[in-house]
Amino acid sequence: MPKKNSSYGFVSLHAIVILVIVVAVIGGVGYKIATLHKGKPVADAATNAQTLKNKNTQSAQDAQKTLAAIHATTTGGATLKVSSSTTSSGSGSTSGSSSSTSSTAPASTNTTNQNTSSTSISTSSSTPSRVGPPTSSGSTTTTTTTATYLVTGTFSEYPSQPVCSPSMSCSAPITNHTVDVYKNCSSVPCTTKPYTTTTTNSKGQFTLHLPVDHYTLTLDPSVGVSGQSWSFDEIGQTLNLQLTANSGIR
Repeated sequence: MPKKNSSYGFVSLHAIVILVIVVAVIGGVGYKIATLHKGKPVADAATNAQTLKNKNTQSAQDAQKTLAAIHATTTGGATLKVSSSTTSSGSGSTSGSSSSTSSTAPASTNTTNQNTSSTSISTSSSTPSRVGPPTSSGSTTTTTTTATYLVTGTFSEYPSQPVCSPSMSCSAPITNHTVDVYKNCSSVPCTTKPYTTTTTNSKGQFTLHLPVDHYTLTLDPSVGVSGQSWSFDEIGQTLNLQLTANSGIR
C-alpha cells in the first residue's frame, strides 16, 4: 500500500482556510460597499431636508424683517400732516377752505334829528344790538351777515285834554297800539306792505331791531289828526325816539 503524503493534506487545508478568509473579506467588503451605496440616498434626503429647513428658516426670517420694516415705516416713519386754512373778510369769519364772511358796517355815526309839525325825534349813539341770520348761495358758501340796531321809542298824544293846568301833564301815552314800519316810503299813506310791525306797551313804549335804512312809522289805526307819520334814518346806531301825535283837541 502506498504511503499518504501528509504535507499535501496540510497544504490543502491551509489553502481552504485562506480561501475562506478571502471569501469572507471579499463578502465583507461587498457588504460594506452595498451598505454605503444603499445609505447614500438616505443621507442625500437628510441633507436635502436640512437644506430646505434652512431655506424655510431664512425665508421666515426675511418675512419677519420685511414685516418689521413695514411696521417701522407705518408707525415710526414720516408722519403726514393735513392742515386746513380759513379765509376771512371784513369783520366776520368763515368755515371751510373757500368760505368768507362779511358784515354790513355802519356808514356813519352822525345823529339825525327830524321834526314834523306834531312830532319830535331824538337819537342817541350806541352799539348794534343784534346780528341777523347768515345767508349762503352757490357751491362755495359765502356767509353775509346784516347788522341790525336797536330802536326804542315812546308814542304819546298832545294835548290829551282841552285845558291843561301847570300841575298836570298835557300829554298821554298811546298804549297797546299797533305801529307799522315802512321802508323807503315815498309818500303817506305808504302804498307798500309794512316792513315789520310792533305794538306799544302800557306806557306807550315800543322796541325794534332794524338794519341801516330809511323808515317811516304810522299808527294803525291813526290817532288824532289823520295822515300823521314819523320818519327817521337808521345809520348804524341805537336810536331812542320820542314821538308825539297831534290829538286835534283845541
